[in-house]
Amino acid sequence: MLEPIVIKPRPVYEDIYDRYSAQLFGITLLVSRNTKQAEEILIQSFRVFFQQKLFPQDDDQIFRHLLRITIHITAAKRNLPKQKISSLIFKAVNQAKRSPVTA
Repeated sequence: MLEPIVIKPRPVYEDIYDRYSAQLFGITLLVSRNTKQAEEILIQSFRVFFQQKLFPQDDDQIFRHLLRITIHITAAKRNLPKQKISSLIFKAVNQAKRSPVTA
């Protein structure tokens, strides 16, 4: 006889990572030197976020907090001021919004 599959709720950590990792990786890739560095920054950003054990209540707050951590880590790795990394991110995001999407 087959037993029904019991689906357990996903841990909070996995949910947060799944929800924000792709977007943060894309942003990090815009200002990092290469894919490997972007991956390292992303992993370190989530590690710091989870070690803080402070989970903001809504999606916007979570993303903003993760982005701040990512900017700080990227600035340290690139040896640039945080303001410079922030402006690079905003510039790249704005350019991406203006560029036509090709299929």
